[in-house]
Amino acid sequence: PDVLFVEGAEIAEGDGLSDQLDKCGEKCFLRAFLPDNDPKKCTFWTLSYWDGHEATTPSHNNDHVGSQARNHARTSECGIRNYQPKQQLKTNEHQYAGFPDNLNQIFNGVVFVFEAFLSNPTECKDKCLETEKCRTWTWDRKTSLCSLNVYTPTRRIDISDRTLTPNLLSGCIESLARNWTCPKLATTTTTSKTTPTTTTSTTNEDYDHHNRPSTTTPT
Repeated sequence: PDVLFVEGAEIAEGDGLSDQLDKCGEKCFLRAFLPDNDPKKCTFWTLSYWDGHEATTPSHNNDHVGSQARNHARTSECGIRNYQPKQQLKTNEHQYAGFPDNLNQIFNGVVFVFEAFLSNPTECKDKCLETEKCRTWTWDRKTSLCSLNVYTPTRRIDISDRTLTPNLLSGCIESLARNWTCPKLATTTTTSKTTPTTTTSTTNEDYDHHNRPSTTTPT
């Protein structure tokens, strides 16, 4: 079905985009030095930004209606993540991400995923089943891109009526042995494409640098 399984997030602190980006990044930095097995450890952060405006008509970069309201329930959210992503995919322009070893490097219009590759939906699901720790998979009808993730999802989002042409299939792999199940209740959000932008600066030498996720582009 046209749903997304996503990880939880906290209401973002700060006033305005710049302040919220700074505070979300700082929150990740403070947790970056925790032990690897600590669930509160941060390896990267995300910000879903709400600018207080609602789209009312589709546009060149926004093929959905009311994207902001549906995407964030009228609030910005900061996500603290504790796994190592391998690749990045394009998403809507209200999404931001960064790493704790370089708070001045901010990725806009991208989402980090554990793994991404070209496939069909059956192969996408099967690959998740075969991949250790994979818990959710998403397949894009337009691009044939499959993305796998290893986080525990906390929300199931219905996007069937959020775009003019819903194009995502997604699934969640339950693990009764690990005592967790897939979320059942739906909330609302939406997705769209945009071109990512990046600002760069120096690296904090006190934090172990790791490879940035590569960009996956359909061919």
